[in-house]
This record gives sequence, structure tokens and C-alpha cells, in this order.
Amino acid sequence: MKEFETLALVIAKITGVTRDELVSKTRKRPIVELKMMCSHLLKNCSHDSSSKITVLHIGEVLNVDHSTITYHLKRHPDMMSQKDGKYKELYEKIFKAYKSNKALSIINDYERQSKMLGDRIKNEQKNLNQLIAQKEEVDKKIDNLKLISGYLGHNS
Repeated sequence: MKEFETLALVIAKITGVTRDELVSKTRKRPIVELKMMCSHLLKNCSHDSSSKITVLHIGEVLNVDHSTITYHLKRHPDMMSQKDGKYKELYEKIFKAYKSNKALSIINDYERQSKMLGDRIKNEQKNLNQLIAQKEEVDKKIDNLKLISGYLGHNS
């Protein structure tokens, strides 16, 4: 899942926790909290709101049961309001970087799509020019045949 891969890169950059550690079965608090943040971000911040990511799918990518994801989603607001603010501070740092990286990723996708369409237009333009040239040749043949047929018709 592209969304998760982007998020995993952001988390690795900010925390040093690798993708493999993030999807491991460990119950270490820092990793569990990162999974909680991932759950929330993937569920609520996907760029395509028409295709919301399900808790089942999030569970698959994080290597946990979907009920754990449901728990993470319910627990997230409590974690955000903790007095020491460490969870919230880290979450906001990840959120900002994730949104920024997602925006860049979306821009890159659109730029790739635009380039592909541009290449396709050039190719189709070439094909169109060939078809126009073929049509002009056929039209010339038709005109020549009409001339010959008219010439033959007058000499008979």
C-alpha cells in the first residue's frame, strides 16, 4: 500500500524506527504508539477520500489484527491529550511530514501521468499525421481516376 510506504519512510526519518520494526510483532511501547499513530493517519488522512482504507487493510499492513486497529483508533484521542504532550508532539511532527511527503508524492504521480499523456498525444499526433497523408494520397487517386474516367467518357 503506497500510503503506508510513504508513512513508514516518514516515521523512519523522524524516529529511526524502520519499516520492519513497525510491522514487527513487538509490544514495545514506542513501536505500539507508532502503530497507533499509523492507524489514525491511514484511516483518517488518506488522500483519496472516496476509497477510505479499512481497519482490516490497516491491520494487514501493520501486521496486527483489525480489532487492534479499532483499539488504536479509539485510544488515539486519549493519547493526544496526555499531560506530558510527547505523543501529541511526535504525532504532529509525523503528520506534517506525512502530509508534505504525500503532497509531493501526489504531485510526482500527476507529473508522471502528465508526461505519459503528453507522450501519448505526440504518438497519436504522429499517427494522425500519417492518416492525413494517407487520406490525401487516396483523394489524389480519386481525383486522378475521375479525370481519367471523365477523359475516357468523352472519347467514347
